[in-house]
Amino acid sequence: MPNLEDIEQLLQELSNAMNAVSFNRVFWAIVVPIGGYWLARLVNHLIGHRLRKANLTEQMIGLSKALIYLVILSASLVLSLNILRVPTTIIVVVMVMVWGLFLLVLQPSLKGISVGVFFHLYKPFSVGDLIETVGWLGYVEEVGLSFTVLRTPDKKMLTLPNEQIKSSGIVNYSRSAMMRVDMEFYISYQDNLLETKQVLRTVLENDLRILSDPAPEIYVRALDNRGVKLEVQPYVKGADYFDVVYELPEQVKLAFDQAGITIPVLQHNVLVHNQEEIIETSSDEISR
Repeated sequence: MPNLEDIEQLLQELSNAMNAVSFNRVFWAIVVPIGGYWLARLVNHLIGHRLRKANLTEQMIGLSKALIYLVILSASLVLSLNILRVPTTIIVVVMVMVWGLFLLVLQPSLKGISVGVFFHLYKPFSVGDLIETVGWLGYVEEVGLSFTVLRTPDKKMLTLPNEQIKSSGIVNYSRSAMMRVDMEFYISYQDNLLETKQVLRTVLENDLRILSDPAPEIYVRALDNRGVKLEVQPYVKGADYFDVVYELPEQVKLAFDQAGITIPVLQHNVLVHNQEEIIETSSDEISR
């Protein structure tokens, strides 16, 4: 922290500089910032045109133009102070104060903005992509510098902080050229296993969204108290993933019904040997 003597010295230097200022210097000291202002506007117009050709988003273009604007205005201010023969130490103090105030105002959102810049530069997702992040699934409606807007399948609009999205991770279903759909289906032990697998293959072959290469896999996953559990693993394009997830079970159910294949329901069989014992047991349980 500067002490009182340093501040007095700076003020004395500033006073000496102002006494030596001529009208000509004052004139140019006023003209230079005005010229810097118009130069900043011109550069922003040219830069904005070029940035749009580079397919940057409006938020990224706006941030770039704001930084260029501040840099040019700061440079014109420094030049104006030099024309007035203001001491270098005072110029440094003024610039530190201006940029310090700017950073202080933006400090709460600087981290989020840095993440937004990262998203705009490396594009882990774009507008229209189907992504899953922060426990939500939705289509990207807008990618801002601090927030990203998602539209969920039930038409809700979510505004999520970019910093939270980056920390939680992103699954981009639209960018995946190929994805595997994992599904499980049960059949009873009385049904013919080989015929059932053939029915499943037919369902997958008739669905044009199912890729033939790599070929779908169908195998027995487990034999448990409910029945025979079959694992079905077809491959689809990323854009078709959720359509297949929601529609394929219906196709399988209709095919099973047509082929007479049973989808078992978990149940318990109770054998009654002595009605009196059951009544007595039931009363004991009620008393508890």
